[in-house]
Amino acid sequence: MYKYISNQDEILRNILKDVKEEIKLGLITGASGTGKSFLLNNVEENTQYAKIYRLEGDYYSQSRDFYPFANFINAMYIKDQTLVQKKLIKDGLTTVKKELGSWSPLGSDFLSACISELSESNKKKRELYNFIFDKDELDILFPLEYFCSEDSRIIFIIDDIQYWDEKSIRFLYTLLRQKQDKHTFLNNAIFIGAINLDFKDYAKELDGIIKLAKEHLYHLKQVDNRNYKVVMHQLGLSVKLNDNLMEALYSITAGNLQLSSDIVLLLNNENDIDGIVHRIITDKNLGHLLIERLNKVSDKGNMINETLKYASLFGSSFYYHDLEQVLNQDESYVRSLVDAAQKFCLVNGSANSASFIHELIREAYKNETYENKVKYYC
Repeated sequence: MYKYISNQDEILRNILKDVKEEIKLGLITGASGTGKSFLLNNVEENTQYAKIYRLEGDYYSQSRDFYPFANFINAMYIKDQTLVQKKLIKDGLTTVKKELGSWSPLGSDFLSACISELSESNKKKRELYNFIFDKDELDILFPLEYFCSEDSRIIFIIDDIQYWDEKSIRFLYTLLRQKQDKHTFLNNAIFIGAINLDFKDYAKELDGIIKLAKEHLYHLKQVDNRNYKVVMHQLGLSVKLNDNLMEALYSITAGNLQLSSDIVLLLNNENDIDGIVHRIITDKNLGHLLIERLNKVSDKGNMINETLKYASLFGSSFYYHDLEQVLNQDESYVRSLVDAAQKFCLVNGSANSASFIHELIREAYKNETYENKVKYYC
């Protein structure tokens, strides 16, 4: 049975409590690999008497207007292509058109023609809400509510909101700010989302969503280096690793639970621990992950990475004066970079030299030099 890690169980209890009390918005924040998606899945598994829908975001969503919502609408239609036809028979063409607005479901020439022809029939409802939503938003809103109208209670699960485009975030913000009454669109909906705030290029409009969450904003803590061995065993590690190797794995994964889980599976299925460690570096491209992490969390991250790439070519240990020449920097600056690397549990420094805390770290950086042999080997 999975044991919750860090403050995961506390946050899950709070989110489920918010759902029960029908709090409109709850948000989970945290770095990559802290378990945000895992908790969202748990919310879905532990929620009863509600229809669960997902509004997905990905890295390319920022360049596509309303992508999370349009993608959901299209998926709803594709899931049951008879849904609109059934509604036409039940409610009549004029009523269906009013609800759908000018949005045309995919794959139906007949419906497209009818909806285009009768687009003006929705004018009254548009006039009522045009001071809240613009035309593009209404074209998303009407079908969105239409497909959700049969459900008495809805929970929208939203992962990776940081990737959403500005228009989608503004639209969600407007939905959440509506006065709750009988005229409110989606007044039966609750939104539970997750945000990776390490992604710094998110649309500024997301700050407004975060403020709306207020006390229902929950931050997942990152796994601490001191607790990493315990966490690895919680994830199912059944083989014994020495402290240096455990520290090296933490240095590379930064406690990322998904990566750590994958590593546990690999380690448990192999007798040759040293061999599997080499495979982990190659298969998972952990050197690249380590470099990306340092670039994000430290102003000196790029220079630390460059220093350790060159250092890896000298061996498990290296002298500061050797790095002075290849980096074209004075010794005091090289020492400052090594000191910073030591804080990230990557090396151990001494008076004149330093060493990687494990051969695993050295090999991770050495593998990264192969992409540009002219630079690092000439």
